[in-house]
Amino acid sequence: MKKEFDGIEVTNEPEKTSLQKISSDTFAKKDKTRDGLLHVLDDSFSQYDQIALTDQEADKLSKTLKRLSTGSSTFAVLNCKGSECPFASRCPLVQMKSTTSHGKAPVGQDCLLETTLLRDSLTSYIQEYEVDPANYTEVNITTELAEIEVLLWRINMQLGEGENSLFVIDQTVGFDRATGAPITQQQVAPLFEQKMKLATRKSRLMKLMVGDRQEKYKKEAALKQKPSTDASSQMSEIKRQLHALQTRLNGPSNQPIIDAKVISPEDFMLQDKEEEKK
Repeated sequence: MKKEFDGIEVTNEPEKTSLQKISSDTFAKKDKTRDGLLHVLDDSFSQYDQIALTDQEADKLSKTLKRLSTGSSTFAVLNCKGSECPFASRCPLVQMKSTTSHGKAPVGQDCLLETTLLRDSLTSYIQEYEVDPANYTEVNITTELAEIEVLLWRINMQLGEGENSLFVIDQTVGFDRATGAPITQQQVAPLFEQKMKLATRKSRLMKLMVGDRQEKYKKEAALKQKPSTDASSQMSEIKRQLHALQTRLNGPSNQPIIDAKVISPEDFMLQDKEEEKK
């Protein structure tokens, strides 16, 4: 919309810059679909065409980029520093006899111990939860679970040291105004507190993957499924076997051997909801 003021033409809208025009035109022309969006993302790599790499450099970069496909958690492992690593005293590679003080540790590379733990943990979680490689969300969750295993291992290594083995420590919280003496209070040791936080995070992620028994039980109840190995079936089988044994030893008896309450999946879910309300 334009207005005239003393012969001067004024517009209400400022003229767009060339960058704004390019951006506007690009998104106006592109299909607003998943394929269209992926095409826009692919175009962002064109700015790196001028980078020239040798075969060895290309191979190294390719391996690094492939690791990113499973999420940033794959970079959680330590960089090996040999004898200078805080865990050198417990590293078998550093302790191996060699011409260097670092033993046979791969200095400058990813820690072999943590890399192995990350790989094995990730493989186990993917197999246990039957993760679809095309499901990026599930891949990320299982990768983070594997990362937590590495971090827990690292904390446990520190807790194994004498000065870190206490779960509760005396923490200074202030000073006495009259004497200047420190006022201490017993608190959970920082390392143990971090371990509990990681365990809590791990539990939440497992629930998202329906990976613990409680979530599996809820799922079975919601789907009206009753596996042959559930608690009620096991209790019935035990009662049947004990009754048969009593019949063989003492003859028939009308008295029940076990007065047990069989909990169904529905009862379990109701109990769980009542506890959450409390």
